[in-house]
Amino acid sequence: MIESLTELGEVDRNQVMREAQEQEISEEELYDLISSFGNHEAKAITLALMGRSQVYDVQGATRLLNSSQKPFQGWMSSIGTAFGYMNRSLAPVGLVAKEITEGADQKIIGYVKTERGFSLGDPLAGLLLDYSLKHPSVSLIDLFSLTSSRYFLGDDENGRKKRSPETNMKLFWELLTTTLPTRATDLADAIGEAGSTIGSHLNWLGARGIISYETIKAGESISYYEIADELPERELPSHPYRTKLIRDIFKILKDNSGARLTINQVIEQYIEQYSPQASKENLAKKINFALSLLRKNGFAKSGVLTMDKKSIVNLSEEQRQALIELLEIIDGFRRQDKELIEFGKNRLVQIISDPKSVAELMEKAKEHSSFAPHMPHDAIIIDIAQIFLTQGNLTTEEIRERLEAVQARKWKRGSVSNYLKEMTEQGLLSRELVRGRFEYSYGK
Repeated sequence: MIESLTELGEVDRNQVMREAQEQEISEEELYDLISSFGNHEAKAITLALMGRSQVYDVQGATRLLNSSQKPFQGWMSSIGTAFGYMNRSLAPVGLVAKEITEGADQKIIGYVKTERGFSLGDPLAGLLLDYSLKHPSVSLIDLFSLTSSRYFLGDDENGRKKRSPETNMKLFWELLTTTLPTRATDLADAIGEAGSTIGSHLNWLGARGIISYETIKAGESISYYEIADELPERELPSHPYRTKLIRDIFKILKDNSGARLTINQVIEQYIEQYSPQASKENLAKKINFALSLLRKNGFAKSGVLTMDKKSIVNLSEEQRQALIELLEIIDGFRRQDKELIEFGKNRLVQIISDPKSVAELMEKAKEHSSFAPHMPHDAIIIDIAQIFLTQGNLTTEEIRERLEAVQARKWKRGSVSNYLKEMTEQGLLSRELVRGRFEYSYGK
């Protein structure tokens, strides 16, 4: 916005600012829109598919959502799902309106898309669905979580309900503008939320890879590495067996220039970029050696954070860039940037006209909506316990992988963490911090 204003020359700056402010939508309205459909691909698609002046009853809404994917089958929703989105999510914020018509022997309730749904809903849906397609591993659900009762954060000073997207947006902004790594307590102070509230949001975002979030015991210290301020004018150090590893680790530090990476974060990035099949346990010693060699030769620097509070929050370069892109989109929409709004509308038409794209988004919504598999609670506890009867100390990720193999279904890391926490509190499991991460074992 500032860049465009500086190019206006003779135009009255105050007049332009007044016109711009009149077009902007309020933050409250923005968060209401995100909470209604911007946190779920299937809800955004439901709104997008609704035609002008068309009334959709239960059957019509179901046909609308499912037929848009054919011949693909991303997520063929059950009857009532799309209608439920209209009733519980879109209608409360005025994006659709209830219509009651007289049938042959009964009244038929349906929903019609409002002008607000077209003018505000469509461009935002187009922008967010486009973002989701560009980031295949990230869902809108991951970014803004489900707006169920557990994510209402109480009332603000005006008596308005604060929702999860509002807190997450503040967290994203703070993480992009503060020195990293930081602590949960510092983030809570910065955005004015309770520590317990921030903790639940960080757990959610960390489990889904949106941010990097680790918890450690109070009073313990954690080492970090970063690229040196001034690099030596000589070749990287070599080693008879680990020269390539050293170069790869140096590249990770360089790609994350300005960021402090814990050893665990370096290991995770190395596995993701260079060795997807490798075990963290097998790599830890080797990568520690490479980091130490880079530091001794002036290519990296290290430090120690004493965590008197129990968490450390960080962003990888990939995570940082993804959040910057997201905030630029949302800020441009809030300002009602004409070019961005037009792009959002046109992109939405392209997406809903392509069954393959719709199916891809629906499949993602289905996968990321299932926060925990639908099984009896006690049966899940038993399956986890049996894993430990044949295995030694295990990390959360290792338990998740084994649980998926046992049950032949997908599991979210955060869901597994919740069960491990419960089992630890009950004395069924014990945990120990080993090289910056928790390992669990059976019994105390």
